[in-house]
Parts: sequence; structure tokens; C-alpha cells
Amino acid sequence: ERFKPHVILMDLHIGDADAKAFVDMVRRSEHLTYTKIVAMSGKLTDGQAHSLRGQGFDAFLKKPFQVRQVVETIEHATNL
Repeated sequence: ERFKPHVILMDLHIGDADAKAFVDMVRRSEHLTYTKIVAMSGKLTDGQAHSLRGQGFDAFLKKPFQVRQVVETIEHATNL
């Protein structure tokens, strides 16, 4: 919270309860109001990836990905 990041990249496994708890904590924090959370996983199906928005994630990346894809995803999530 002290650093107030613009974006958090989070590597996750589907069904990971800790990931949901972390997202909930970020969303409740008044210091992280504008922080975007991008999920990353190599095991996401398209349906799972799209359902992440309902869990509080702002975007997702499916592994493997290129650095350019990370940059584009961050730009899109932060409306740059």
C-alpha cells in the first residue's frame, strides 16, 4: 500500500483462494483505489480468463506471452 503501484502483475493458478483474497484486499484498500491487477497463467481457458474480470481482475495474460503483450495489456488496463 505504501508504494501505491499503478499495476500489479499476479501469477495465479485457477482456484487459488489466496489470489481471490489478495484481490479483495487490494479492492478494499483506500490507498490502492486506482491500482489495476493483471492475472497471468499458463493454464487459463478462454472462459476462465474472461471470468477473472468478475473476480476483480482488470486484465489477464495467457502464458507464454511476449514482453510487448505485457506492455499492451498494462496500457489497456490503465487506459494509456
